[in-house]
Amino acid sequence: MQTRLSQRRQLHKEFVHPLPVVSIAKTTWRTQARAQVVLLRSDLDLAYAALVDYDGLRWHIALNVRDATPDWGLADFMHVTPTGVTHAAHLSLCMVNVAYRLRADVHPRAPAYSVLALKADCRGYQYVEETRQRLPEKPEPV
Repeated sequence: MQTRLSQRRQLHKEFVHPLPVVSIAKTTWRTQARAQVVLLRSDLDLAYAALVDYDGLRWHIALNVRDATPDWGLADFMHVTPTGVTHAAHLSLCMVNVAYRLRADVHPRAPAYSVLALKADCRGYQYVEETRQRLPEKPEPV
């Protein structure tokens, strides 16, 4: 794969000062497939390398939020206060990290083990424990 990076300052009709712009073009040698990304910021003092790093971090956060949305309660965002949204987002992202870690333990034995399977395991364990607590006599451990 070949990666070409160009950096420059370009004018925009709605900004007084030229904006820092980074263009990244990647070409796969085997297929000649090309992909191009253009990054820009309004921060005039931001170095080009930092622009690329920040954008990579932004995408990392966006992908984590995408992963957390269906599984850990970010889908509805019913929290209306800034503190509530912050706590929900932090808990959801933490759960994504916990899920990845727990999946890593099972992955060598079951490569298709998914987050949904992990959730089903956790719920099943919880239901069994709740049922066991309600039994008049405690069963012997298996």
